[in-house]
Amino acid sequence: MNDSRSKGSSEPLAFSTPGASQAAHCLKHAYNLTENFLSKHWPACWKEWCDQLSLDAERARSVEETTLWLNSRATLETAHDVGKLAFYRQIEEGFTALLSASGHVPFATEDDGNAAPERLTQTALIRRAERRLAEPLWQLQHRLALLSGGQVNDESNPLSPAYWCDALSRVFRMIELPMAARERGYQAFENGVLVALGDLYDAINRYFIGQGVLPNLGFSAEDCASSAESPQGVGVLWEARYQKGLYHSIRLLRHHSRETSSHGVSSGGESAARLAAGLLPLQRERQKHFDALSAADAGELPRVYLTVESLLWSEDALETVYLTGQVFDYLQHDLTLPLSVRVTLTYLHLPFLRLALLDETFFREPGHPARQLLNELVDVGARWVDEREHPLNDSQQGLRQVTSRLLKVFDEQAQCFSDLLTDFRSHTGNFTHRQERVERRALEKIRGQERWRDARQRVNSEVRRYTGKPGLPSAILLLLSQPWSEYMAFVLMRHGVGSAEWLACRHTTDQLLWTLEPKCSDAERESQEAVEEELLKAIQAGLNAIGYDPSKSRKLLEAVRNLQVTARAGRQPEAAPAAMRAKLAALVTGNDDQAQALPKASNEEEQAWLDRLQRLEPGTWMQHQSGRRKKVVWYDRRTLHFMLVDQLGNKVVMRAGLSLAADLAAGRLHILEGSARPFFGRALEHIYRQLSGAAGVHSGANEPQR
Repeated sequence: MNDSRSKGSSEPLAFSTPGASQAAHCLKHAYNLTENFLSKHWPACWKEWCDQLSLDAERARSVEETTLWLNSRATLETAHDVGKLAFYRQIEEGFTALLSASGHVPFATEDDGNAAPERLTQTALIRRAERRLAEPLWQLQHRLALLSGGQVNDESNPLSPAYWCDALSRVFRMIELPMAARERGYQAFENGVLVALGDLYDAINRYFIGQGVLPNLGFSAEDCASSAESPQGVGVLWEARYQKGLYHSIRLLRHHSRETSSHGVSSGGESAARLAAGLLPLQRERQKHFDALSAADAGELPRVYLTVESLLWSEDALETVYLTGQVFDYLQHDLTLPLSVRVTLTYLHLPFLRLALLDETFFREPGHPARQLLNELVDVGARWVDEREHPLNDSQQGLRQVTSRLLKVFDEQAQCFSDLLTDFRSHTGNFTHRQERVERRALEKIRGQERWRDARQRVNSEVRRYTGKPGLPSAILLLLSQPWSEYMAFVLMRHGVGSAEWLACRHTTDQLLWTLEPKCSDAERESQEAVEEELLKAIQAGLNAIGYDPSKSRKLLEAVRNLQVTARAGRQPEAAPAAMRAKLAALVTGNDDQAQALPKASNEEEQAWLDRLQRLEPGTWMQHQSGRRKKVVWYDRRTLHFMLVDQLGNKVVMRAGLSLAADLAAGRLHILEGSARPFFGRALEHIYRQLSGAAGVHSGANEPQR
C-alpha cells in the first residue's frame, strides 16, 4: 500500500478505494490470522465432538444406537486431517474469490435426505452467533466489501458464521456422517469455534484499522437492522433460503394434488386485483365488528376463508386464497398465543389476503414488510400477554390498534404495512429493549458463575497436585487450600490459562514448595535465600489482591518464614496430622464430585424428555398447567441445569433438567413448539408437512431432530 502518511502521524489513513496490491496484502494477512485462529480452536472442537459421541454411546439404550455412535466416532478419528484440510480449503477459496472478484463458492444445496433438519440446526446456530457478533461482523463485512470492490454478504463473506456452517456441512457430506452425529458436530463447532469467533473478528478489524481500512467506521443498529444482508438480521440468509424452499415445495405439492384431483381449475377467471377489490366491502364489515368487540372480551374466532366457490378463481388467485387461509388457520390454532391475541390477529386475515392478491412478492420474499409485521405482532402477543388473558403492559392495546388501522386504511396501497411496522416497532421498542437488558444481565450473571465454577475446578485440580505431596506442613496446606487457591481462581478468571499471570502464579507455588525442602549444601541455601524475599512478596501481593484478612495473612507468612528457616537448616518441617490433611483435602474436592456427576433419569420417558431438552433452541417457551410461561434462555451442558425467565425477562429459577423432564413426562409442563422461530416460517413449515403427509411424500422437515 502506498502510504502517504507522515511518520509522526498517529491517525490511520482512511483510503476510499484501495489498490489491488493493498487489498491483496490486507486479505492475505486476514487469512493468516484466520488460519492461526483455526489451528488453535479446530483440534479442540474435533476432540469435543469425539468425546460427546463416546458419551452418547455410553448412554445409548440399544445396540443399534450404540453402534451408530461408535461408528461415527471411528469415522471422525480417521477423517480428522481430511476434514480439517477440506474446511481450510473452503475458507481459502472464499478469500480467493474476494480478491479475484470472481464471485463466491455457492452454498451447498445437495440433498442427502437430511437437508431440512440440518438447515434448521444451522439456522439456529447462525442466529445465535450473529446475534452475539452483530457489531464486529457488520464492521468486518463493510471493510471486506471495500477491499474486494463489491458487495459482501453472509454468503460471500468467508468469515461469516453462515459461510463457516456451510463449509462444515460440506465436510459432513464428504465423510458421510448420519444426521445424529452431525447434530453433535454442530454443537461442538459452536462451543469450540463460533463462541471464540469474536476474538478473530476483533483482531482482523484492528489490523484493518491500522492499515487505514475505514478506521472511523461506526456501528448503526438501525442501518444494520434495515439491511436484509446484515448481521443484525440474525440468521436471515439461512432462514430466507429455508422459507423460499418451503414455499417452492408447497407450490409443487399443490400442483401435484390438483393434477391427481378430479376437479380441474380454470386457467382464466377473475383477475387478482378485481378479487381484492371485491373483498374490500367484507373487510369494512369486519372492521365494524372488530371495533365493537371490547378488549376484555375474547369473542369468537372469526372465519378464515380457505376457498370461495361462488366466484371463478384463476389458478394463482386460488393458491393465494388457500395459502393465506392456511397461514391464518395455523395462527388460530397456535397455542403459543393466548386466545384473545388469536382472536385479534385473525381479523387481519382479509387485509393480508387482499395484499397477497395484489402483491405477488408477499409469499415469495421472506423479508416482505407485511410478513415482518405479522411476525412481530405474533411475537409480542406471545411474549407480553399471559395465558390468563392479562396484558403485562399496553401491548394488547397496541395489537388492537394495528388491527383496527389495517382494517380501516388498507385499500390498495401496500405502503401502510411498512408504516404500521415502523410505528409498531416504535411502540414496543422501549419495553422490549428493557426486557432484553434485564434478561441479558441475568444471563451474564449466570454465565459468570459458570466461568467461576470452571476456574475453581481447574484450580482445585492444580491444588490437589500440590497438596498430594507427602510431608507438607499444616500452614502450607491451609495456605494452598484456602486463600492461595482463591487467588489462583481469581487470576485464571481474569487472565486465562495461557496468560503470563497464570504461569507466574503456578511458578510461585512451585517455588514455595521447593523452599520447604531441606537444603543440604551451601549452594542450595544461597539459592533459597536469593528467592525467599521476592517469593514472600509475591504471596503477599496475591493475598492482598483477593482482600484476605491482613492479620491472618501475617500469621501465614510468618509460618512460611519459619518453615523456610527450618528447610535451610537441613531439617524436614513437621508434617500436618492426617486428620487435618483429610479435612483440608475435602475442601478442595467437595464441589467437584457433584459438578461432574451426570444426571440420570429414573425411566425411559423422562430420559427421552431429558434428551429433547438438550436440543431446545434458546428462546423456546414452556407453559405450566397453571398457565404461567417461562422461556429457556440458557442451560449448562455438563450439569443440565436450565435458566428460565418469565415474560418480563426477570430471572425466575435455575431448574435441574431432571426436574423439568419429570414435569414434562407428567404433563405438568409442555413445550410450546417452534416458539423461538419467526411465526411465518413456522406456518409455512406446518403447511408443507400437512401437504407432504397427505401426498405421501417424505418430509425431511418432519423428521425428529435428534
